[in-house]
Amino acid sequence: MKFDNNNNFGVKSSRKGVPNKATSELRNRVKLIIEDNVERLQSDLDNVEPKERLNFLIQLLNFALPKLKAMEITDERAAANDFKTIYINTNEDETTKN
Repeated sequence: MKFDNNNNFGVKSSRKGVPNKATSELRNRVKLIIEDNVERLQSDLDNVEPKERLNFLIQLLNFALPKLKAMEITDERAAANDFKTIYINTNEDETTKN
C-alpha cells in the first residue's frame, strides 16, 4: 500500500491558533455572571476595606488585560559606534546676514 500524505491519521486535535471550545464557553459564562451581578459586586466592593478592594481589582485586571512580555531591543549601531555627531549652529552669523 502506498503512503498517502493527505490522510487525517495522527492529526492533532488541538491545532495551533484554534481556540479551545471549552475555555471560550467558560469565559462567556463567567462574563455573563459578572454582567448579571455588577450592582451586587459594586455594593460588596463598597463595603470592604480599601486594601482588600485594591487587591480584588488587581486580581480582576489579570483577567481583563493581556499579560505583557518583557522585550529587549538591541541596536548594533550603538555598539559599533556608527552614530555620527551633527552640530547645528542656531546662532545667526555674518555669512547668513544680507
